[in-house]
Amino acid sequence: RAINISLRLQDSGGQSWMQHDTPLASYWQSDSKGFIKNIGLIIPPGLPPADYQLVISASDTASGESLNVKGDGQEGKLFARLATLHIAAPENPPSPEKLPMQQQVQPPANVQGLTILGYSAASQPLLAGESFQVRLFYQKQDQALRDFKLFVSLLDQSGNGVAGWEGWPLSNYPPSDWGAGALVQVPVVFDLPASVPSGSYRLVTGGIDTVSGEKSPWVELGNVAIHQRVASFAEVH
Repeated sequence: RAINISLRLQDSGGQSWMQHDTPLASYWQSDSKGFIKNIGLIIPPGLPPADYQLVISASDTASGESLNVKGDGQEGKLFARLATLHIAAPENPPSPEKLPMQQQVQPPANVQGLTILGYSAASQPLLAGESFQVRLFYQKQDQALRDFKLFVSLLDQSGNGVAGWEGWPLSNYPPSDWGAGALVQVPVVFDLPASVPSGSYRLVTGGIDTVSGEKSPWVELGNVAIHQRVASFAEVH
């Protein structure tokens, strides 16, 4: 049976920020005591400073089905915690080119004193009714900026909103705490209505003033393809 081993870095809310998958067959056995492998993990640039859990899980390679963990009092769980890692903000921010962005914003745009550099999103096409996950990449340019909320929206070709989210997802790390030139990944997740028709939708983002509630002009990030679920009916006799 082919088994895949996955190492993940998770925050306190269970959000996964990094994942490393390796076939179990690549591990080697030492003196019949178990499987041993040394793995070097690179902390992704822009990771918000916090305590993270390093967890390990296993899955069936063919089906992708998660396998339960046994031992060390963690029976029945789908993963085991290996260690707690404290990630601190770097003294000197890395180059923005090292950020794991799928799409860059050209030219980079200003949102409430932060520069949005790009984003990464879930694989497409998405199905109506699913959750949509997007990670925005920001750099702090204005040291005097005030804290604000974000909005992320999907618009149809007429500019009407079909789904979206408002708030600030990093409750323990507001922009006012970021150092000069800091690069930060900001994750956003929201549900797509099951009634959204199939088509291409514009992904936009912007800021909301927490005092006045006024929204900034939005920045267009790219297009997102959504497919309506196919319904099937069985004839009843």
